[in-house]
Amino acid sequence: MSLLWTKVPPLTLDSPLSPDTLDIWLPHARHRTLDFDLFAEGFNEDAIQAVIGALTSHANRWRSMEIYTNRFSAMIKVSASLPSHAGNLEQLILNCGAHDDLHDPEIIRRDNDVLRMKAPRLRNLYLEDFPCVPFGFLFHRYFPKLERLDLVGSSLDSLMIPGNDPYARRPSVLMKTLTALPHLRYLRIASLSLHGIYEATPETDRAILPALQEVEFKDAHLEHTITVLEAMEAPQLRFMSCIYPRSDDDFDDESPIMHDHLHHFPRFRMLKVIPDRTFTVNEYLSRFVGDLETVDFICGMDCLDEKIADLINLAGSGEFGDDWSGYFPRLIGLDIHKHAFGVTAATLRKIVNERLGARYFSSFVSGAGTDGDHQPPTALEEIHVCTSTQISAADRSWFAESTEVKCFSWSDSASCLAEEQYEDGRNHEDGWLRLTFAVSYLFNFSVRIDPL
Repeated sequence: MSLLWTKVPPLTLDSPLSPDTLDIWLPHARHRTLDFDLFAEGFNEDAIQAVIGALTSHANRWRSMEIYTNRFSAMIKVSASLPSHAGNLEQLILNCGAHDDLHDPEIIRRDNDVLRMKAPRLRNLYLEDFPCVPFGFLFHRYFPKLERLDLVGSSLDSLMIPGNDPYARRPSVLMKTLTALPHLRYLRIASLSLHGIYEATPETDRAILPALQEVEFKDAHLEHTITVLEAMEAPQLRFMSCIYPRSDDDFDDESPIMHDHLHHFPRFRMLKVIPDRTFTVNEYLSRFVGDLETVDFICGMDCLDEKIADLINLAGSGEFGDDWSGYFPRLIGLDIHKHAFGVTAATLRKIVNERLGARYFSSFVSGAGTDGDHQPPTALEEIHVCTSTQISAADRSWFAESTEVKCFSWSDSASCLAEEQYEDGRNHEDGWLRLTFAVSYLFNFSVRIDPL
């Protein structure tokens, strides 16, 4: 019975909840905490205000609240109707789906409809296309205990656009608004606008996020991801993910995803990339990951198999050129777990030999050594394959006798494919790819490909 009266009946088109209905329902809840969802698509704005008004007198009992509208004007009224204080609120989701006008600079710059509700116990805040948080919004004044923050779409625009320049994006200002959140451990940034200019942050002006352990970027251009990262310093950051990163065929910036990450992110251990079929696999990818320790590439159903082959081919010179320009020079291990991955045992043999040959000729390459773009590649010491494709006796013998490959296994058993799991504990039937990198240059880098 206690759980029955803690979940307020949701307001949807199929369930038109009215203030009168709430007046009947709420007494049954007595003094229990309340969780409610308000899906206000298609409702008139006065009805939305009336429902929130009926709930406001019980604001101290709110535990979680999710509000979705499909009109900007409706979300403005929602924001204006929220109480000034919700003492027990732990989760708040505000989502406005009015994508037609939310990137209009004049709308984003509004400063008269600001989220002003204080929730001292709020741990999770999700704002999607919610521009009622202005440039320089001080999160800590309203949500001092915040642990997770999701910012999506125009919510980011409103936080990064200064009043005097509607087409500028200043990630440094956004990061500085988060520095006073001592408990913020997870930050998600999604759907960064492609419009405007993302201003670089001076090296000495990075914002320090003291508790941040994980950051996620989704639907963001790689260049913008880098610019945002260069606005922060996170001594506790351990994990980062880039989901559906946007990249172009001509996007050949040589910047790594993090400059001097050992200084600004000393505990950084893992980068996860989930690409789709539009993601470009080329030599820039090697520079993008820079000197990270671990990288997972996880491919969903929309990621083509040839991208897996392209990633593996980056381990050798392959089609990307005859000289070594730094394509995964520290690769020492390859782990493939996939029914079919577009690369034969002969291709793997070719990659092993290409890396060996590049080392033999490294002394003739200008700048070869531990510096520059022409580092001689390490030996590919470990190769493990779990696939439905069989390997010939000749290929198996070649790897067994190779002085380069110290450890080799190839299994074509159904049990191998069925039993292996990705580190998140879920089975991924379409498989994954891991590349492991040497730590001799202070690096240990691994990559996976895996369906969602």
